[in-house]
Amino acid sequence: MTSTSYFSWQRESWSSLIEQVGRNRLAHAYLLIGPQGTGRLEFARYFAQWLLCENQDKTQHKEACQQCRSCQLWLSSNHPDFFEVTPELPSKIIKVDAIRALSSRINQTSNQAGSKRIIIIRPAEAMAAAAANALLKSLEEPPEGVVFLLVANADASLLATVRSRCQPVNLPLPGVDEAMTYLKTVSPAETPEQMQEALRLATNRPMRAVEMTEAGVPAWFSEMQQMIKKMETGHLLSMEVAKQCEQQPSQYAIPLLQQLVLEKVRSSALDSDNEQYQATSMVWQKVYQALTAAQQELAATANINPLMTYEYLFTLWQRAAIKSDS
Repeated sequence: MTSTSYFSWQRESWSSLIEQVGRNRLAHAYLLIGPQGTGRLEFARYFAQWLLCENQDKTQHKEACQQCRSCQLWLSSNHPDFFEVTPELPSKIIKVDAIRALSSRINQTSNQAGSKRIIIIRPAEAMAAAAANALLKSLEEPPEGVVFLLVANADASLLATVRSRCQPVNLPLPGVDEAMTYLKTVSPAETPEQMQEALRLATNRPMRAVEMTEAGVPAWFSEMQQMIKKMETGHLLSMEVAKQCEQQPSQYAIPLLQQLVLEKVRSSALDSDNEQYQATSMVWQKVYQALTAAQQELAATANINPLMTYEYLFTLWQRAAIKSDS
C-alpha cells in the first residue's frame, strides 16, 4: 500500500478521472481495466489514497498531499478505511466468505471523521460466481461514502450486472520510450539491450519485464528457442525440452511459447500460398489451444504434474512442426 503516484503513461486516464470527480461525479464503483504488469494496481492504490487525503481539493489539488494524517496512515500501510480483497491461496479464488466479511465491515461507520471507505478488489475476475453475486448487492445499494475499485483485464469474465454498475476506466499500455524510461530506474538488467529484450518478451508491460528479468527469463527463453529448433528437426527429445521448460513458472513459460506459435503462423502467412497457410494455421492453432488449456490447468491446481504436461505439449509441437513442413 505504498504507491505515491501514478505512472507517466497513465496521465491521461488520471486527469480524466480526477476531472470527473471535480465535477462532483464520483461514482460508487470503478472498473479499472488494463493489462497486468503495467501499473494498474499502483494506479488503483494511488486513487484510493487521493480519495482519502484530507487536503484533497477537487478543483486545485490533483495529487495526494502526503502530509495529512490520512496520508500518513496510508504511507504506514495502516489506514483503517482502506480494504483490499485478493484471492485466497492456493485456490487463487476470491470466495464468497471474503465478500461477505467485507460487506459487514463497510456497513460500519468510517474510522475517520468524514472519511470515505475505499475497497480494491483485484483481480476482479478471480471472484467466484457466489462472490460476484454477493458483491452485486453492495453495488446495487452502496453504503454512504464507500467507493469500490475493481481491477481487471480487458477480457475479464465478469458478471454483466457487476460490470454495468461500475464506471469503466481504461488504463493503457505505455509507449516503448515511456516503458524504457521507467525500466532504466528499476530494472536489474545490465544493458539497454537486455531491457529492450525483456520488454519485448513482456509484450511492452514494464513491471512484467522487471519480474521476468529478475527470474532470468530472457536467458532461459533464448536457450529454450534453440532447444525447440533441435526438437523440431528430430535432434532432441520432447522430454528434454520439457525439462528445460519446467524450470520457469508457467505464467512466464506458456505465454512465451504462445508467442512463438503466433510467430510461426505469421511467418507462414508471408511465405506460403493461401491453401498451405490455412493448413499450417490449423495445425498450430491446436498447439496454441493446448497451451492455453495447460496454462489454465497449471494455474488452477497443484495436483497436476508440470513435467508430464510439458512433455505432452512438446510432443504436439513436434508433430505440428513435421506436418507444417510436409
